[in-house]
Order: sequence, then C-alpha cells, then structure tokens
Amino acid sequence: MIFISAMPLFSLLRTDAVGFDHFRDHRGAMPVQRSGSMCSARKARSWQSARWDRNGSRKRDNAKQSPLEGCMTRKTVWIVDGAYLWNFGKGRPDGVDYLKLKKELEAANGESIYEAYYLNSTPDPATDAQNGFHTWLKCAAPRGPRMRVQLYRLKDMHVKCPSCGHEFERQVQKGVDVGIATLIIKLASQGVYDRLILTAGDGDFEDAISYVKSELHKEVWLNGGQNSLSADLQSYADNVLWLDAMVPAIDK
Repeated sequence: MIFISAMPLFSLLRTDAVGFDHFRDHRGAMPVQRSGSMCSARKARSWQSARWDRNGSRKRDNAKQSPLEGCMTRKTVWIVDGAYLWNFGKGRPDGVDYLKLKKELEAANGESIYEAYYLNSTPDPATDAQNGFHTWLKCAAPRGPRMRVQLYRLKDMHVKCPSCGHEFERQVQKGVDVGIATLIIKLASQGVYDRLILTAGDGDFEDAISYVKSELHKEVWLNGGQNSLSADLQSYADNVLWLDAMVPAIDK
C-alpha cells in the first residue's frame, strides 16, 4: 500500500512581508527567490537553516541569527557646493583635499558613501587647470574621490557702485543653488539615499531639507564651517560634521 502525505498548501507556497515567494518540495529544496533585494543572500541562508514540523509549520534552529539578517543596507549620498568648499579652503594653506575629506566623512558615517555629487559654476571656456581638476574629481579611489560633476556657466552681471557710481561687469554664480536643491529632492524621491551629507551653508536650501525630512523621512547631516553654516540649516540637521574639526586631516 502506498501512503501519500498531504501537506497543507501554505507549506508549499509562502510569501513573506517583503515580497519573496518561497517554494519547498518534499526533499527540502532551497526556496526560489523572486526578488533582487539587497538582503536576498541573508534570507536564503535563513531559509536553508529552517526545519519543518509535521504540520508544515516553519521552525528555526537554535543557531544564533545575525542581527543584520533581513535588514536593508543604508545608502548615503554626499552633495557638495563647490564654491562653498572652495571658500572654506581659502583659509587653509593649500585648500581642501576632496579625497581626504571623503574618507573623513565615511569614517564618521560608519560606511562607504554610495554616491557623491559636485556642483559648481565655471567660466566658458574653462581653464586647463579647472578641466584637470574636474576630471580628477570623477576618478575612483585611490586616485580620486569618484564624484559626479555638474557644472553651470557663470553669468555676467552689471553692477553699479553705490558710493562712487562707477559701473562695471562681474561674473556671478547662477543656477547652482537651484541645481543642488533639485538634486536633494529628486534623489530622495527616487529612493537613492537614506542619509544625505550636504557640504553647503546657504540657507536657501532650507525648503529642500525640510521637505526630504518631514515628507520623505530622510536623515540629513550637514558638513560646513562654524562661521559659514546657516543656522536655519542647522536647525534641521540630524548631525553636523564641522570642517573646522577635520583640519589638518583634510588639507592638501
């Protein structure tokens, strides 16, 4: 006589809270993974170590489970206002080294920076030195800090001296602040980051920072100088990493 064990249907098909469909045959085969989750490998190991009782219920071994099992990895994005950091660097002997600064930020962050962005204005045409610097920013470690560079043209502004009445033309940065604010919101809306590190000090970013914190529930860290970081921005910060405390480690 042949006996056929009838296992409940739910023991053959199980779906957990994060969208994985797991199938198990009578030999205890590994579950089929149907998602590209960052934690899939940990989940697969979790299911492999499971046992099943006669009712089809899943039981865990007594082996200790990793505290990271089933958890998503936090992603951090670093956005830099190039003009702001350049102005801070003027107070240092040779300026700020972006690669050294990135390493300091990653040490404070406790993990690698997922993506980094550099935004600034440049004359048209840019000088050879400026082109070389921007190319270096794009290079990966150990040569460079691996940043995505977004450049805007400097605009001519007609200026009149209020004291003597003398009129002249000067070039000013235009479009960078809007570009940074847009990038902060766009990347947050797309789920690119969980934590933002912003190297900037302009209070004009307050609305963008307020939105990603209150509406999108992102964490915001600021990185700036003690004499140039807007108090309005500081009021929203989950953490402030002072550039002043990082010298001379970030000096060129």
